[in-house]
Amino acid sequence: MSHGGPQDTILAHDGEWYSLHEDIVEKCTLNNSLKGKPKIFVLQACRGDAYMQPDSVKKVMSDKSDIYQSNSYNEHNVKKAIVL
Repeated sequence: MSHGGPQDTILAHDGEWYSLHEDIVEKCTLNNSLKGKPKIFVLQACRGDAYMQPDSVKKVMSDKSDIYQSNSYNEHNVKKAIVL
C-alpha cells in the first residue's frame, strides 16, 4: 500500500512522489510494445494526512523456498500452502 497525495500523486517506496498519469499511465500508453493492448492499473493508496511509519526499512526473504509462483498452465498440486 502506498500513500496517495494531491493531483493523483503516489508516494513510492523510494520516498519520491510520482504522478499517476505522467509517470505511470502515459509511459505505459506510449510504450510501443503495449500499443493497442488493453491496460488495467490497480492501485492501493490511501488519501489523507496521516502517515504510517514502516516496521522496517526493507524486508528481505531469507529463502527462495518460501516463494510460490503460479499461473494458469501449472499442472502440479500444491501440497503445502505457505503464508508470508
